[in-house]
Amino acid sequence: MVGLTILSPHRDDAVFSLAIALSRWSALGRRIRVVNFFTQTQYAPHAFSNRVATVSALRRREDYSALSSIDKRIKIESFGLLDAPLRLGISPTEICAAETARLQ
Repeated sequence: MVGLTILSPHRDDAVFSLAIALSRWSALGRRIRVVNFFTQTQYAPHAFSNRVATVSALRRREDYSALSSIDKRIKIESFGLLDAPLRLGISPTEICAAETARLQ
């Protein structure tokens, strides 16, 4: 059986981008592993908290739930790297701002 590893920058990117493909690969009996990289975050606009630990845990549960709805056998690994706003010390809205791009 061929295994597939999906590299995902953030939690939920894999399931949002590849839900149909993940479903089909799963139906074919493929072993699937999703590796998330930037998983320490405080970005969750509708969350009740903006604490990194709280938001990161919320996002982890959401990602697990979404991927499990496709196939409970999908393995999820996370590197625990800081999301861009935390790495750069700026707000989430500044990430896409043209001024921020010029500072890089």
